[in-house]
Amino acid sequence: MSTIADGPYWPSALEPLVYPIGCSFYRPFSYQKEYVDPVLLDVLKDPNQLSTFLSDEHRNRGVFGVRLRGKTTEGAEDSENTDKYLKTFIPLRWVKLTNVYIMDSVQLSLTLGEYIGLKDRKFQPIALEGIIDFTKPETMLMVEISGETMKSFVSLAEPPDGLWKRLADDESLSPKARENFRGSTLLRLGKVTERGSTTPLTPTSLEPGRKDQIYGFTLRTEKVYDFELDYNRIFGPGEAQDPFLYDYKFGGPTEHFAVSRETLRITGNYRTELVWVQPKVAQPASVLLEWDGVKRTDKGPIADPRTDKIMPLRVPVISVAHFWSRDRIVDGIVTLMSFIAMAFCFYLAYQIATAATVPPHPGGQPISPSVTPVLLALGAFSAGLFGGFLKDFIRGRS
Repeated sequence: MSTIADGPYWPSALEPLVYPIGCSFYRPFSYQKEYVDPVLLDVLKDPNQLSTFLSDEHRNRGVFGVRLRGKTTEGAEDSENTDKYLKTFIPLRWVKLTNVYIMDSVQLSLTLGEYIGLKDRKFQPIALEGIIDFTKPETMLMVEISGETMKSFVSLAEPPDGLWKRLADDESLSPKARENFRGSTLLRLGKVTERGSTTPLTPTSLEPGRKDQIYGFTLRTEKVYDFELDYNRIFGPGEAQDPFLYDYKFGGPTEHFAVSRETLRITGNYRTELVWVQPKVAQPASVLLEWDGVKRTDKGPIADPRTDKIMPLRVPVISVAHFWSRDRIVDGIVTLMSFIAMAFCFYLAYQIATAATVPPHPGGQPISPSVTPVLLALGAFSAGLFGGFLKDFIRGRS
């Protein structure tokens, strides 16, 4: 799977790089049918073959990267180096297809996998001759390649060292692609952890009953979660660095989530920030937590990724009710114990009061009725505890 790095939709080359492994990309990749290899397209169009394709761990695993048209910084064709750029593919990251929907176009839903390592701190282009027919005009962005082709590549859990700089200066990218990437700002989600824990959450299916599966993070109400966010500006070595004109702003849905900071101010070329998020209410379906670039001089409009060069972040999550917090467990135990104590005191008081009105058996001792008020008082006290803790157990503590 690829996108054209020196074309108008170049931000699509950067956006898949900012999500943790296992997370769904926030939108389907859209291809015109002529962008998909005809043999592969026939498989994707057939429901039976598609089902087999998606369930096959080898076939549904692919690699995402960029292709090039060989454009100069001015956007003209670089006639001297057209073949060098046109006939190569630069892999960036593994992906896994989770659903394919075809109508007028091909819509590909996917989850993100490991990053492709660099070699000697440079990209490793793959030659496409023999895979794509270059004897006629072509627009291929999705083709099948042999698994042997990718065997020599190293897979990494984190972006390889130097990735952001290579996007600005690696000569395997055309001049126009480097110009597109240069000066761009990305906000990457490193990990999500529950406050107080060091174990990152793992993306899971958020709506198992849904055909188009979405993988993200399950957040529970009454819990606080730390989102580790890394921002990076893409610059090559020795370049003049532009002033900071943009920040990131949390776009919600704010009515459903509380955040520690709505605005993430950009104060450097790279930095790691920790932002906590707390769900306010449970939701019946997944939503996107959104961070968008905004201009400092104009607090209203959201920045455009293509012209303002600041990429958005969209994290799929679902909020579920946290019924059994520690406080609720304590409330439940006290409620149960106070109910038992109340029932026992009232029952015992009743038995003593009844026995006091009946003559004792020969040789038996009468039960003193003076104990009854004490038991009634204890029963009333237990009833008060029962009522108060039952309310807290049902509604939760305020």
